[in-house]
Amino acid sequence: MQQLSGKYLIMPIIYKLAISLFALSLIVFGIYGTYQIRSESQDLRDTVEQDTRLLANSLLVSVENSLRDHDTGDVQKLMQ
Repeated sequence: MQQLSGKYLIMPIIYKLAISLFALSLIVFGIYGTYQIRSESQDLRDTVEQDTRLLANSLLVSVENSLRDHDTGDVQKLMQ
């Protein structure tokens, strides 16, 4: 009879341990996932900002060259 009572005592401990490890894993992966998403989001914002600055600089050069050459047609096309 003692063997049965010991067996039934061990099983709930195993289930509690498994559930605790599962919950801890979810917490750790959740925190890591949140960190990764924030990091990736910041990288994407930085890339968009860099691309926007590059586009603005190229448009600035085009407008300056068109104005220097007194070519208002090109400036009007760029502003559309």
